Amino acid sequence: MKKLYELTSASNPAASFDAGNELASVSVKGIVIVSDKSKSNYQLVSKEIDVRKDKHYCLKFDIELVKGCMALGVLDSKNDQWITQYPLMLGKHELQTIEFVALSERCKIILQTDNPKPDLSTAYLRALVLEEIPRT
Repeated sequence: MKKLYELTSASNPAASFDAGNELASVSVKGIVIVSDKSKSNYQLVSKEIDVRKDKHYCLKFDIELVKGCMALGVLDSKNDQWITQYPLMLGKHELQTIEFVALSERCKIILQTDNPKPDLSTAYLRALVLEEIPRT
């Protein structure tokens, strides 16, 4: 598979995201994300990623949500439309996978709060990888 994007706890979060929570830091548990007090607000937004329309992709991630509610998604940045969203549950998320088909030539990966009422959320991000799935 062709790797298009990678963020790990060894990465510099500021270099991988266009917009991000200023409370993101790195610890032995991963990149620490402490959200703002919100119901639904973007906490981390990747730089635009070049993809190929109608091609299949795989987003692999290891995120441990320890407080509140969050969702991880892929946004078609050309049309400002969600391609896929995945609600995170409290507890460890050993390497999870989301497969999707690109709707245009550009996308962004977004981690956002998804709380029923305004609240803080905290997560440890250990890995985030986007790969193109070869089709025969």
